Amino acid sequence: MLVLNPGEVVFAGEVWGRVKSVAIDRIAEEVIAARGDGGAEVVFADVPSVRVNVKVVREMHESDLGSPRPGQSAVLLFVTSLGASDAKKKTISMQAVVTNVRHEVGARGATRIVEFVALSADGHSDPVSVS
Repeated sequence: MLVLNPGEVVFAGEVWGRVKSVAIDRIAEEVIAARGDGGAEVVFADVPSVRVNVKVVREMHESDLGSPRPGQSAVLLFVTSLGASDAKKKTISMQAVVTNVRHEVGARGATRIVEFVALSADGHSDPVSVS
């Protein structure tokens, strides 16, 4: 899932403005692939272990000493819509743990990139809620 220009993201009750993108990637940590008797092609595949990585990229226009810290866990929430109207507005939320915070500074300005791992409530349900 890729959301461009969601505007604001909320993490741990703090509103982050000027968000350029939120990328939600689903990574297969383990893949089981079985081949048939004597054949070279896969006849069965399963993914028993999945991780959901989230990356928030935001423009920074001023100094900010209050970035999140790796290991911090809280609800990550943002609202998106198709186009400028509110007609198809969706709220995406998840419990997430910060895994990485880095900054890039270039000719076009500065960005803060915060990476997370989303947590499932029970290990079986999707950690990303869309409503």
